[in-house]
Amino acid sequence: MMDYAGRVAQADTYPKLLRLNAREHGGEIALREKDFGLWRVFTWNDYQTRVHDFALGMVELGPRPRRRHRHHRRQPAGLGRGRDRHATPSAP
Repeated sequence: MMDYAGRVAQADTYPKLLRLNAREHGGEIALREKDFGLWRVFTWNDYQTRVHDFALGMVELGPRPRRRHRHHRRQPAGLGRGRDRHATPSAP
């Protein structure tokens, strides 16, 4: 195991950090998830495999054109008028 500065230098992105954790702590628990009342455990190797498979699925789907909403530039009613223009939402 390396010190913090060494980890940051070697793993400066999330994918690199996941790969490093899988290499150093492969069989250790990375994530617990409750499924129908039962806890499922995923090791760092399991987690890396799931992320890798998801990424491959996204690549296979390919990029899709971005769908823009018809009213994407319109402000909600009342904004930008009079004294309410600088109002902040109040806490519930």
